[in-house]
Amino acid sequence: MRHDVIAAVLCVASAAAADNKPDKIDIAPILDKVDVYRDDLGSYYVLPRDGAFAKGDDGDKNIFYGNGKVLYRQRVMLSGKRHWTLWAPRAIGLNGGYIDLEKPHITCRVQDAKPGSHALTALGADEARALLQSAKIFEPLHQRVSRLLARDDEGTYYYVDELLTGNGYRVFAGQKGAMKELPVTNIVHDSAGDIFGTKSGVIKVSAKDSTTFWIKNGKKTELTNVDVMKDHYLIYRELGIYGELGSVCEDL
Repeated sequence: MRHDVIAAVLCVASAAAADNKPDKIDIAPILDKVDVYRDDLGSYYVLPRDGAFAKGDDGDKNIFYGNGKVLYRQRVMLSGKRHWTLWAPRAIGLNGGYIDLEKPHITCRVQDAKPGSHALTALGADEARALLQSAKIFEPLHQRVSRLLARDDEGTYYYVDELLTGNGYRVFAGQKGAMKELPVTNIVHDSAGDIFGTKSGVIKVSAKDSTTFWIKNGKKTELTNVDVMKDHYLIYRELGIYGELGSVCEDL
């Protein structure tokens, strides 16, 4: 019992300090190893120059995106010689934002089997260097991962996320576009399953069959689990939980 109470206190404290600003990055050492592109909405993309990074020299870690004044490091899901798939949960019909420099463009949506792509225009060397020297450049802005999403038969969603580093749990409930955060009071993880306790009720997940329940005032409602990978657009756009993510495809 004492262990659970301590864990809950730590989780709540961690959640309260969870979303600090990411660390700033000095990219002076790689200024001559990257190129800068701009899309038609005025966003900027910093990408490794062809052949500038030796194999194993972490070229894929030096991809940044932003408005030109502030840029955030991007998370690379897949990469090739001159193309990358970047973490972009607001992309539509795709697992991520796809950048291809063979004919520079970014693809953020596929609807009716037709890709929606935007051309990328390379900045001149002097303009690119000036932008990179004046911009504030940070590690990835979004530091959370989806843990659980479920809903009842009336369309009320129950959502849990946590810090990428672990703990820092948050619980939200409500209908799409009107989700509210519920103060966490208790977190339990063991061989029997998970419990996310809040002041409004409890989410209980069975380890045996992943059955999920919402329990409030002694009433137990079975929930339908939603795939957090397949429904990333629902989570990161339509539920209304998250603001700016600092990732590509937020506005395309």
